[in-house]
Amino acid sequence: TYDLEVSSPGIDRPLFKIKDYERFYGYEVRISVFRPLEAEEIENETYRLKNKKQKHFLGVLKGIQNGKVCLAIAGYDKEISIPHALITKANLEPKYFEA
Repeated sequence: TYDLEVSSPGIDRPLFKIKDYERFYGYEVRISVFRPLEAEEIENETYRLKNKKQKHFLGVLKGIQNGKVCLAIAGYDKEISIPHALITKANLEPKYFEA
């Protein structure tokens, strides 16, 4: 006899590779970095000035350019950039729908 086991990364799928960030363009993601970002890294001075010590981000994934993950953050016109090398954890944000 055989047992068939099916696994899934889950609704909060982790993102590791550059390809993952391209694949889930437009999805809401939660990203953590190991230290606060500098002005030249985040590329949005308005956002950085209001959130100087932030290490956790929630936003809509807008792709990846030059090794930086681009996020659209609610309430800000300009996207922020997060260097892929500084990311310690990234996951899709689960969406729950009521029946």
